[in-house]
This record gives sequence, C-alpha cells and structure tokens, in this order.
Amino acid sequence: MSNISLIYNRVDALLSETFTSGNSYRKMNYPYDIDQNDRFILNKGYGFYISNGSNTDIFFEGSLINVQRELVIILSRVDRGTDFDTDLRESAEKLLFEDQLTLLGALAKDSILKPLVTKVIYDSDSGIEFAYDEQERSNYLFLQTSFLFDYVECF
Repeated sequence: MSNISLIYNRVDALLSETFTSGNSYRKMNYPYDIDQNDRFILNKGYGFYISNGSNTDIFFEGSLINVQRELVIILSRVDRGTDFDTDLRESAEKLLFEDQLTLLGALAKDSILKPLVTKVIYDSDSGIEFAYDEQERSNYLFLQTSFLFDYVECF
C-alpha cells in the first residue's frame, strides 16, 4: 500500500477518534462539495480531502520520490444566532476555532502518523465561512484548514 493511502487511512481514523467520541461530530459524505452534505451532518460536521501535490526533490533517488501534498480538513457548525442576538453565532465561531486547536494538537501528537510523514505543516485556513440553506432556513459556519504533508513514496 502506498504511503498516501496509509496517511489517508490514519487521518480518517484520527479525525473520527478526535471528533466523534464525546464531541458528537458527524463525518461529511461529500467534503469536496460542502453543500451536498445532509444538513443534519452540517450541524456539527467534519470532513477532509486530499488536494494537490508536488515533487519536493528535483531528482529521483532510485525508486524513491519525496512528495508534498495538501490535505484540507473542514469543520462545520450550525449558526443559531439571529440578527438581534449574535451571542449564539459568536459562540459557534469560537467553538470552531477551539475545535481547530484540538485538531492541531491531535495531528502534532499522533504517534501512528509521525512515522508515515517527514513533516506536517499547518499552512492556512479559510477563516469562518458562512452558508445559508433556504429550504431549512438555517445558517451554517465552516472552517477549512489546509495542511501540507511531506512524505516519501516508493515505486
């Protein structure tokens, strides 16, 4: 099995361990297109996808290649605030950032992921994003965090 498959499997398991046990998050079915997910999941959801990659070495060393690949992790929460009462919205926003901090700690401390990667970099995040579902008449908040994973593949 390739290292990217092992990394994918470990990130999937780590997110489940971090966000479903005791935190009542639900895994998104369509992390690439957030709007395609069931609103029940988006009330408090997480998902991830693997994005672009690049060769970090100019030369191949025998049958090894050094790769850097972006991995995006999405957290979502329902926004129950109103135009007249913003306390609930502000609370949901702060909770997304608290959960992001939990995510950063989980990735940094995971002993199973460490041997699979040479480096994990917290690259950036989207800031709080907002979506409105007209049918459900609900507001949702999202935070997408991008990580760069450096690893070696053998072929």
